[in-house]
Amino acid sequence: IVKPGTSPNRGNYREPIRPGPRSGDRNRIRQDIDVNRYVRNESIDLMGDLYRLQGYQLDAVHVYVVRSRQVNYSLDLVINGRRVDSQRADVGEIVLYPSQALEIGRDIRNLSVSANGEMLIDKISVDLTSIDNRPPPYQGREIIVPVQLPSYIPPQPRIDLTPYIDVYHYRGYTVQGIQISAVSRGPYSASLGVILNGFDEGSVFLTPYLSTQVLRFRQNLVLGSSFGNLLLVPRGDSNIQQVSLILSR
Repeated sequence: IVKPGTSPNRGNYREPIRPGPRSGDRNRIRQDIDVNRYVRNESIDLMGDLYRLQGYQLDAVHVYVVRSRQVNYSLDLVINGRRVDSQRADVGEIVLYPSQALEIGRDIRNLSVSANGEMLIDKISVDLTSIDNRPPPYQGREIIVPVQLPSYIPPQPRIDLTPYIDVYHYRGYTVQGIQISAVSRGPYSASLGVILNGFDEGSVFLTPYLSTQVLRFRQNLVLGSSFGNLLLVPRGDSNIQQVSLILSR
């Protein structure tokens, strides 16, 4: 029997963040992300499935654990490189909450669930609220195009990706964002800043566990015309596995 105000999966239960009234209708949606595998000391990126939902507010993240190796394993909700909630990874539904009302794209640039230990996760469901029934910023077809980086990039304060972008084949495409697979070296976290045409578009935050993160651009630049250059600014020691551009016509 679960008493009112308590939860079988949470030692210190609290209600999800409920912001004050805002103008317009509020439309709650749930985005399911299939995992269906064992994860061990791994960060699971959520932005790759949520990047179309800019302007939606994050309400809660539900992690469905099928099997856990030990009882002292845990799950962390990490926003912009900072842990905002942590729960023991019991079998069943684990609910993680943001510490305040945050919107995808504006307040949240990086969102992940960090599994500390080994566990079998079925899926992750993200509860979101649409303000004023706003649609995703872009509803057309997008493609992901890898940037053909050299096998070795020497340490440098800024990495210019521009020479490795295939402008010839993708001339006329709009650059919607960047997808980065990277890991920090050593026990400390690191980050990669992204500068587009001299404008700071934000950063992706890295941990010792490999993750793939998406950063959506605020500028609508077109390859072959308004697009000028794209730079990465490493902060800390990192290993970049893959960089891809998100393009649209």
